[in-house]
Amino acid sequence: MSGKVIRLGLAALAVGAVSAWAGGKAIKADQLPAAVVAAANAACPGGTIKDIEKEKDDGAVVYEVEMTAGGKGCDLKIAADGTVLETEQQVAVEDLPKKVQATLASFANAAVKKAELVKEKDAAALYEINIVMTGQAMELKINEKGQIIELETKGKKKGEKEDDD
Repeated sequence: MSGKVIRLGLAALAVGAVSAWAGGKAIKADQLPAAVVAAANAACPGGTIKDIEKEKDDGAVVYEVEMTAGGKGCDLKIAADGTVLETEQQVAVEDLPKKVQATLASFANAAVKKAELVKEKDAAALYEINIVMTGQAMELKINEKGQIIELETKGKKKGEKEDDD
């Protein structure tokens, strides 16, 4: 067993592997199949497990693994056979591709709260970027070419009253 595998297991046991995802069952690292541990090590080299959850997705067992690697978040969804179904890796704004940075620059006075590179199995990679602009929280999904795929506003603007329906 490699040092990385042992480190992942001990780190998860040390924090108790309390889950951050709803709907599944929190488990400990020593309950992960070897293929899932190997996939987590490959996807987030040098990472430390914070939380693990075992759940069913369309009838198949999947593991949601929340890690940190190099001080950045790295969340994974891994099938029991070790197939990585989704990764969400935190990215510093200055490390975003230039085309993505250029698109962000078009949002004058926006404050970037979080940026992640999201990769799903058999899908193009996207950057999910949470920003706040003039008191309004938004999530942008931008492809590697800098094109906005989706723009979602979150909640209400600062100072805005809720509608009575």
